[in-house]
Amino acid sequence: MGTKLGTTGTSTPHDSDMAYPPGMELHGSKWRIKKRVPQDLLRKHPDLYPSQFLTLKTDESDRRAAASKAWVWLGTLEEEFLRVRETGSKFKRVLPPGAAEEIIHAAIRSSLSADEESRQNGLDDFMFERLGLSIAERRERERRVIARGQIDAEAEDMVHDWLQAFGYDLDRSSTEFKQFAVEFFRRTQRATQTMHSRSEGEPSLQCLGRGQGAVERRPPLLLRHPQHRQRQLPVDSAVLQRAK
Repeated sequence: MGTKLGTTGTSTPHDSDMAYPPGMELHGSKWRIKKRVPQDLLRKHPDLYPSQFLTLKTDESDRRAAASKAWVWLGTLEEEFLRVRETGSKFKRVLPPGAAEEIIHAAIRSSLSADEESRQNGLDDFMFERLGLSIAERRERERRVIARGQIDAEAEDMVHDWLQAFGYDLDRSSTEFKQFAVEFFRRTQRATQTMHSRSEGEPSLQCLGRGQGAVERRPPLLLRHPQHRQRQLPVDSAVLQRAK
């Protein structure tokens, strides 16, 4: 079997041992992959697939690492194509427990990262007051959802946006959606409490050292998950606007 070329154009010892998906190409120093949309989907669902090609930017210079991401992505696409043929929608209708956990964890990290970004350059009195009002609104919304099960339109939209960012579209009137919404706000309440404690000058999780529950400070605004195409996640825009 012939030896394939590595990213630098020279042979690599293990390249010949791995099957590479079709459509891989270098774009600058990073690998990307293109997948052609099946013709029946292009004809029947031009609103979902306006272009005949879908592209994954792997953000990998190493060909083997890029191929690993590409194979997972291609498998996910085949599942999507089948789902579109059967239901007319890209989105999944059932939310597994593991996926719910992933979404909530990403929401917590995003909120804390946005809060960190808003404070990095210092807050004057006006901006600090706005920050306090926003945190108070979050606490009130969480209290209503958790204590009384009241999910208003804003809370509903927030949950819906996070679900869609991860490829899920649950019926807003369904029990599953409402149960997830309650769990979402119950868990993100921890991030809100951390933000409130910091505004009060009290110790918070972000102040603890590694190994003691520290929160990652790198803003995870763009989640790069091997099972999904790169996607822009919902962000606490109200928090970010205070930094501007």
